[in-house]
Amino acid sequence: MSGAPRRWAGRLAAGVLTLAAGGLMALLGLLYTTPGAQLAAQAAQQAEPRLALRVVDGSLAEGVEVREVAWRAEGQEVTIEAAGLRWRLPELLAGRLQVDALYAEGVEAALAGGEAAEPAEPAPREAVALPRIELPLAVELEALRIEGIRIRSGEGAVQRIERIEAGLRAEGTRWRLRRLRVEHPDARLALEGRLRTEGGYPLDLLVDAAAALPGAEADQRLEGRLLGSVADLQAHARLTGPVSGGVAAGLQPLEPGLPFRLEATGLAGGWPLGTGRTVAAEGLALTAGGDLDGVTGRFSGRVDGEHIPRGRWRGELAVDGEGAVFEGREGELRGG
Repeated sequence: MSGAPRRWAGRLAAGVLTLAAGGLMALLGLLYTTPGAQLAAQAAQQAEPRLALRVVDGSLAEGVEVREVAWRAEGQEVTIEAAGLRWRLPELLAGRLQVDALYAEGVEAALAGGEAAEPAEPAPREAVALPRIELPLAVELEALRIEGIRIRSGEGAVQRIERIEAGLRAEGTRWRLRRLRVEHPDARLALEGRLRTEGGYPLDLLVDAAAALPGAEADQRLEGRLLGSVADLQAHARLTGPVSGGVAAGLQPLEPGLPFRLEATGLAGGWPLGTGRTVAAEGLALTAGGDLDGVTGRFSGRVDGEHIPRGRWRGELAVDGEGAVFEGREGELRGG
């Protein structure tokens, strides 16, 4: 090869290497710098005009901090004062989505209220089949935190949720919920356990919930366990607070009519909750079952009240679309 062709080949190789190096540097700058993340955010907003956000720190490869996030569409608006994500982009090469932290603060959602729709003909009752959900890669979410949530629908009152926290791991159809905690100004809910998103969605979850009830000095507390599956849910719980006792229930939420059964033992409580002057009960046992068309059951226990003679009462109850009736009531009166 003569000198001139060699020089041209060398220049061409040098040019290709320069372009490759420049492309690699540009890619690294896009993935590992804040200006790169800001450029990607600008491109996202140009592609989707309903989206607005401002990147203030971080990178696409390791996580970003954003402010003034908004999504505005017809009749809907969601705004977030501040949000952040910390994740490990290289983990995707190993088939894992690793999110170390995801947070959002000052979340507001406004939904336009629609006009009341004409009553529709009732749809035929059919059992619901759950879809199989299998994740294409493993997901590890160490910490999710959302604070200061305000939701308004139309002219209705604002609904507030103080905080949502969660941590989970999922792979294929198996989900391990390490924690899910939801805090409302007057209530809280905590869940942990396992779920599979196939078949009837078998599950095993621990539940801890509490709520403030009007007129009651102490919160109503529920501690229990959910077993079975979403298709055939079994619940066992212990109540403490204004109402106490044990509860076991079964529900088939995917079947027509929502068939259920309920057994409660050792129930104690009264009305009003703070005093129990109108009616008070203890040692109450209740068995009930039915669906949306009607409920039947039996009860027995010690009852007292302003207009109820103190004693042990037994009876049966029936509730349907026509109202509620108590049948076969019996009382063993005390104190004359």
